[in-house]
Amino acid sequence: MVQALRAALPARPEARRVLIGVFVSALGPVTAGPLIGAGGGTLRVGLTVTGCLVASVIALSLHGLLTPAQDGRAAEPATSTA
Repeated sequence: MVQALRAALPARPEARRVLIGVFVSALGPVTAGPLIGAGGGTLRVGLTVTGCLVASVIALSLHGLLTPAQDGRAAEPATSTA
């Protein structure tokens, strides 16, 4: 699905991000209703926590790959060894 969005919106990363947010906002209640109705509230909470942990791991792994400018961090001052 993400590949289809990239192909459809190649030059508009902000529009792509908003469109993904809309899909996720619609997908949450659609999955929560049946799960909670069938007594799967614990499963729903587990899936939510797992998704948050996965997103955190991905964010932390990207932190080392991005330059300070790309990550929004201030440039680290150079240290002299003299």
